[in-house]
Amino acid sequence: MTTGERCKDWIKRGLKQALASLCAPPEDSETRILTYHSVGARDHAMNVAPDAFREQMRWLAAEGLAISLADALEGMPGVAITFDDGYHDNLAVAAPVLYHLEFPATFFVVPGRLGGMLDHDHDLDTSRLMTWDEIVELES
Repeated sequence: MTTGERCKDWIKRGLKQALASLCAPPEDSETRILTYHSVGARDHAMNVAPDAFREQMRWLAAEGLAISLADALEGMPGVAITFDDGYHDNLAVAAPVLYHLEFPATFFVVPGRLGGMLDHDHDLDTSRLMTWDEIVELES
């Protein structure tokens, strides 16, 4: 195993432990940021199945915990939802769930790769990044 692979595994374990800590509501004064990458069929450790994502969001709704990233940065207690990289499934799968629950979320994109893939991805059908037009659609 290369040094890069060991680091990647270490980061994944840390993320999984952080997600597991969400099983209990945060204390009154705690702010957490829940970071997703893709919600779909991507064959990747950072992918979340659509059913699992819906269940997680329903739990946050039942607990009344969802806050905006701006509120989290101000120290408001709750859980902010973010997405890294800008995968198309953020728009197609995650956004409708968030919209239905009226949850704020922040989406970070890779401008130089819009409409394409990241270097570590291999399947355009499951790993395509959003285009500018899709980002505009997501914002609306």
